[in-house]
Amino acid sequence: VQGSVHEKQHATYWKPKIENLHNIWKKLDAMLIRMIRILLSGDKKKFQKRPYDMSIYILESRIERREGWKKRYTDKCYRALPGPYQPLVVPNLNIADDETLLKSLKKK
Repeated sequence: VQGSVHEKQHATYWKPKIENLHNIWKKLDAMLIRMIRILLSGDKKKFQKRPYDMSIYILESRIERREGWKKRYTDKCYRALPGPYQPLVVPNLNIADDETLLKSLKKK
């Protein structure tokens, strides 16, 4: 959140670690989406409520947190900073896919 100048100052130490963390996060995200799609396409005869409830909880929590990040990124105190000191938007803040999956889960 500290901006590009701060990022450059720490590039040699933090950049590889953050890239690794980001790659792990993307894999976890892909696995979550895949798991929910499998759940949605599963045999209705073997329906179990708990996996649906947990998936709904995870998606609702994630949507709420991502909305919070969006608010912080657009806060006027950050926007008042010169460009190189404005926050870097790193996390994936797109919630459209999560909202679509959430609606599908709630229909079940």
